[in-house]
Amino acid sequence: LTFFILSSLPLCLSVIPLPHLQLGKYLNSTAFHRDINTGITDRVEVYEGEESVLLLCQLPVPAEEGVVVWGRDDLNPSIIHVRTEEGDYLTDQNKQYVDRTSIQKDALKTGDLSLTLRKPTFSDSGLYTCTVRKVGEKQNQTEVQLKVKERPPPPPIWPKVLPAVLVPVLVLAIGISIFMCLVYQRMKKTAGGCNSV
Repeated sequence: LTFFILSSLPLCLSVIPLPHLQLGKYLNSTAFHRDINTGITDRVEVYEGEESVLLLCQLPVPAEEGVVVWGRDDLNPSIIHVRTEEGDYLTDQNKQYVDRTSIQKDALKTGDLSLTLRKPTFSDSGLYTCTVRKVGEKQNQTEVQLKVKERPPPPPIWPKVLPAVLVPVLVLAIGISIFMCLVYQRMKKTAGGCNSV
């Protein structure tokens, strides 16, 4: 009898419903799983000291409670710029970017979430993420790789200076040669006249 009860136990458990184990609820829950559309990385190069550089980002935005967050995961804090329906939220902005970033005021309406970064420096080089959120959830995301380069050395001055110096010298040399030639011819004529006498 004991053996029969024990052998039948697994079968009974498989039949008895277990309401507290609703696995499907958690597997399908947006709190644990959500497909995020990640864009292909865009690459931008700019010389250090330029007035500004534009990091492009155009993504669908929720009709309500939409937020765009620009960030860099290699920084702490990682927040570069946050734009909400009420305006810019820069409380948690990385100090490296204070007073150097801006997003269009109507960005959340137009979907143009591009970030303007003023006076780029070498330390601004890195991978930037543009993320659209709604109530804390990621909706869409794209990436921009920024590389700030050193300005090339100025072109040499001598190609411009050399002609300016050589032309007057050449003209002077030609003038002196003509003058010497005329003097020589006059002296030659004078010497010839003396010999005939």
